[in-house]
Amino acid sequence: MKATAEQKCREGGAPLDAERWVLPVRPAGGTWSSVHDMARVLLLELGRGKLDGKQVIAEDVLLARRQPQVKINDDASYGLGLAVGKTHGQLPVVNHGGGTGGFTTWFMFLPEHDVGMVMVSNASGAGAFNSAVERRLLEILFDGRPEAKDNLTAAVALIDKQLADDWKLIQADPDPAWFKTYAGAWTAPGLGRIELRTDKGKAVVDAGEWKAPVGKLTDRDGTVKLITTGGIIPGIALIPRQQDGRTVLVLEAGQQSYVFERAKK
Repeated sequence: MKATAEQKCREGGAPLDAERWVLPVRPAGGTWSSVHDMARVLLLELGRGKLDGKQVIAEDVLLARRQPQVKINDDASYGLGLAVGKTHGQLPVVNHGGGTGGFTTWFMFLPEHDVGMVMVSNASGAGAFNSAVERRLLEILFDGRPEAKDNLTAAVALIDKQLADDWKLIQADPDPAWFKTYAGAWTAPGLGRIELRTDKGKAVVDAGEWKAPVGKLTDRDGTVKLITTGGIIPGIALIPRQQDGRTVLVLEAGQQSYVFERAKK
């Protein structure tokens, strides 16, 4: 029987060295901290630059970071290292989220009410949990309708259904003959080198900073893909295609496509 999303969140943590995947994107990410230290930053923000009775940073400099610079949507914009806007259409809010292969964080505060919260979850993609906790805080503070628990229950049920439907399309242990076709080293500009190989009888992709098992996905439109089925980054799909008479593996990443070609020996 497959584990539910909730059960998977309760499983043991990933090895610490799995977090090495975040190193290439520093300083945009990769800051390691704790609830205690992040709470100190929150107090600094609420104190308008003052902490423990001392003016650590000039108030005008600190507040300048909260000026909208780039619009995210109708309710939020990006400032400098912080998102600013309104929650539930009326409450001014400042926040920022983060996440790696094994953690999700959320930092938010209501500048007009001198209150905020820090959350650190030992699970990837814990946005639904963070949203529910924030919703519950607002319910308590402003006598809101008690919807947080039901919202979280519905979100987890939807995630479980999506995972179950997706797993029906995946062959977790692909046919060795099929996988052998793509075994070997591949490189792509901007992403570097990966290796598809068999490790202890299992198909894996090894990117150096991280490694993950690989399955065969036959998508709903019939497209066949190699897809990571575990590790810290499940769901990465490599699409085999023909380009100029040779096989390439394509990684579609939103507005960007990365083309892996076989590495030259």
